Amino acid sequence: MLANGSIDGAGLVPKLAPRFRDSEDYRVIEVPSADARVIALGNESPVLGDPRVRRAVSLAIDRGKIVKGVLAGAGEPAYGPIMPRLGLSDAIDKVPLDPNGARRLLREAGWRDTDGDGVADRRGEALSFTLMYFAGDSVRRDLALAVRSDLSKVGVDAKVAGVGDDVIKSRAKRDATVFGWGQPYDPDLELYGLFHSSAASDDDPYTNAPLMSNRVVDAALDAGRNSSDRGERQDDYRGLQRELRNDGSWLYVVRLRHIVVLSKRVSGVKPQLEPHAHGFSRGTSWNMEQWKLEPIG
Repeated sequence: MLANGSIDGAGLVPKLAPRFRDSEDYRVIEVPSADARVIALGNESPVLGDPRVRRAVSLAIDRGKIVKGVLAGAGEPAYGPIMPRLGLSDAIDKVPLDPNGARRLLREAGWRDTDGDGVADRRGEALSFTLMYFAGDSVRRDLALAVRSDLSKVGVDAKVAGVGDDVIKSRAKRDATVFGWGQPYDPDLELYGLFHSSAASDDDPYTNAPLMSNRVVDAALDAGRNSSDRGERQDDYRGLQRELRNDGSWLYVVRLRHIVVLSKRVSGVKPQLEPHAHGFSRGTSWNMEQWKLEPIG
């Protein structure tokens, strides 16, 4: 519809945007966002229940390659929930691409490829789990496929599955799931319900989906919630980021820039930083009443 001029604007997945970048009629806007793609690793899985395996998974993921391929460059690697613009993302929060380190952690956990099939095993059990995404979401599908490819290089068999909400609801605690989260506001607004052990629920995959129970994480969240001192809260949430990396239940992979393609006839657009959102609630539409549309011809 954009290509034939039927509409003046739309939000697109990154891979569909390049055809419009040199258009005489449209412009491509990359809207900055806090919207991250995150993999939750279910703690009740016999494989993923070991933090060494979860950390190995994180070390094996090539985040930079996913930004270039899956997001067509419209994003950046993500290593934790706190955006760098809030001043809490320092070098310790970054996760290196380290396949050798991943293999070493898997060996420490007892996983070795004893039969030469390319998949590590332990006591006759293959190192395998299902990586789920919401069916119909092409970005999450492509991300899951890229992660599967990375993991296969270190002996992990991730079986990718596009499923519905009901399946994720029943299996998030024992499989892996690609979620979307992220707000550029006070960390407590989102993170307490995502990470605190008190939010773990068998009935709701949107509150602590992997059923993570980590005392250090809980303490950091409680301290951040109960303090009004900015410096103290920064230290609390910096500590939270470090422990999330150590625990590995939540693996931040990439942070998106949302793609909006608009007719050059439209003026008055002032993009702003936005959270993870659904529908047309995008960083371009907040001031739509101020937009102007030039007539055709």
